[in-house]
Amino acid sequence: MPVLGLHGIAQHRNTPELLRKLWYDSLLQGFDNAAIPERKYHLEIPYYGRLLAGREACGSGQKTVSTDENYREDQVAASMKAEIAHELEKRLKRRPTDIDDQMKGPANSLLKLISNCLSNEREAWFIDAVLDQVSRYLSQRDIREKIQSTSRAALAHCMARRTAGDDAVIVIAHSLGSVIAYDLLSSWNGDDVDLLLTVGSPLSIKGVYSRLNGQPPRWPGPVKTWINLADQDDIVALHGRIDRTNLFSRASPRERCDVLNVLDIKNHMRNHHGIAGYLDDPVLATIVGRFLGNTRS
Repeated sequence: MPVLGLHGIAQHRNTPELLRKLWYDSLLQGFDNAAIPERKYHLEIPYYGRLLAGREACGSGQKTVSTDENYREDQVAASMKAEIAHELEKRLKRRPTDIDDQMKGPANSLLKLISNCLSNEREAWFIDAVLDQVSRYLSQRDIREKIQSTSRAALAHCMARRTAGDDAVIVIAHSLGSVIAYDLLSSWNGDDVDLLLTVGSPLSIKGVYSRLNGQPPRWPGPVKTWINLADQDDIVALHGRIDRTNLFSRASPRERCDVLNVLDIKNHMRNHHGIAGYLDDPVLATIVGRFLGNTRS
């Protein structure tokens, strides 16, 4: 049975094979933790880690965009990061800082802004890295289009692997992968996706959802069921819930917005955001196991 996994940030030093093994083994561990009989499934993970890593990870022979275009993209990314950082301040009830002063400062001033919100310096560096790659995906059209093309091909391959057309298709999207999944499924013209499972998602953050393709954001048409899971200590999933207070705040009363939010996940990873700590959770494994055990309606 086919499962499409859309990965998050900081995978440029990983390999597609090791990334797939981490996801696959972690979910099998989740089945074991939930005392679910092992489910056989095909896992497809499109790899775009180096695309998200930015110019600093490019080889010397790789073509880059012009200096002027770099400058414009950097300005958009910096503005987006500052906006999200202020939302983080507000959410954590920290003292607001002056955005104009931050934008006039050195390149690391946004990290200082984030550090004002978080007492843990390691966590502040991690959040800055998350914002860096989220903003890169949302602000750089060529990267966005390449990732979407790769993800679209992987979803088509998952659809083609269904046996006799009766197997469920599941999309598991982690962190930035949930933003990629939203873009992908909002423009998908193929068969329905039985389950969209977002974990550690930043889709509730205004600085993110206000920059999605197609405004205002609406329910992705091909998605039959959307379940969102978050650890309340996962800062990337800033507001936890995905609902009418954030992503669907501009949706009409008649529009579908029924995301099922499960917010009592306990991610055992140090930053409460790691994919292994979500995939091996018995609640997530139970959800996936039930869908893998059912035929399409």
